[in-house]
Amino acid sequence: MRVTGAVLIVLGTVFTGIVLGWPGSAPEVALVLPALLAMAIGALVWSARSGFDITADAVVLRFRPLPPITIPRERIADVRLVDADVGTYGGVGLRVGRGWRAAMLTPGLGIAVTDVRGRTWFVRTAHPERAFRALTHRSGRAGGTGRED
Repeated sequence: MRVTGAVLIVLGTVFTGIVLGWPGSAPEVALVLPALLAMAIGALVWSARSGFDITADAVVLRFRPLPPITIPRERIADVRLVDADVGTYGGVGLRVGRGWRAAMLTPGLGIAVTDVRGRTWFVRTAHPERAFRALTHRSGRAGGTGRED
């Protein structure tokens, strides 16, 4: 994702320079707008990060640049490890479906947290096993439903 963001930023910058250096100012200036949009999207994609924090009373899911989602521990119904790829949730980035949300920047193992209302949040992160152990042991449960491939 960082490479994609960097490429969009560079291409938007180059295109802006080309358009602004073009002789005349009639319809060519309108072409700066897509270049600026590419640079803005590139900056968002380049800065995107996903992860989570586990506190004594909540799980905080993060997908930067969006605000974090806090799930109180007493509202967690299930925790499981999920090996997800692009096809699992329909792509990369913040994916939203009926009853689930996924924050995935790269394919691989992540953690899926389901609340008591049945909504599931999936976050792809570097060490989801640690979170799985922390959530299943500190909650007093023997474990979640385990690993899902």
